[in-house]
Amino acid sequence: MDGRGLLSLVEEVERRLAARGDVFHVHEIEFGLPFPEAELAGVEADLGIQLPEPLRSFYVDVGRFLVFRWSVRRGQGEQLGCVGETPEGRLELEPVERLRQAWTPERRRDVPRVLRVTSDGYGDGYALAFDGARAPRVVWYTHDGEPKDAVVACHPSVEAWLTAWARVGFALGRATAALERFLAKP
Repeated sequence: MDGRGLLSLVEEVERRLAARGDVFHVHEIEFGLPFPEAELAGVEADLGIQLPEPLRSFYVDVGRFLVFRWSVRRGQGEQLGCVGETPEGRLELEPVERLRQAWTPERRRDVPRVLRVTSDGYGDGYALAFDGARAPRVVWYTHDGEPKDAVVACHPSVEAWLTAWARVGFALGRATAALERFLAKP
């Protein structure tokens, strides 16, 4: 999968959610202008890493950030088995310009150094863990968790993470399991 494949994946999730109009509402999909490859190479050099596909080619070929947000329409959460909460999902790739700040500079024992590439709006998000593996794996990064809880392993690659989370529209939180069950129904 390359950057255009990532955009196609998001657009397919948007179409799938919109087809269930009695429950879902897509708020926005936005991706800005592409980021010059030479400047991205400079960011990567500063960080001492190379971004994996499809993130790298998304930034260069498609846009310097990605925002995709959706939610369940008000009062419809119980249809999904999510009583008391309004399920929502989002995939927000950090703008290239902020990647330097998204790198966790501190080294904590038993916690890999991570580069947060998505945000939940509160400082947490999915991150690339560079811990000696050939390709970075995807983890959930909690900025204020205890060191042992700060990084939770999720997927062995960016592509595996995107493919898995596209099944539930890139949902966040406890609603994820209910959404996965709901969306599996025809």
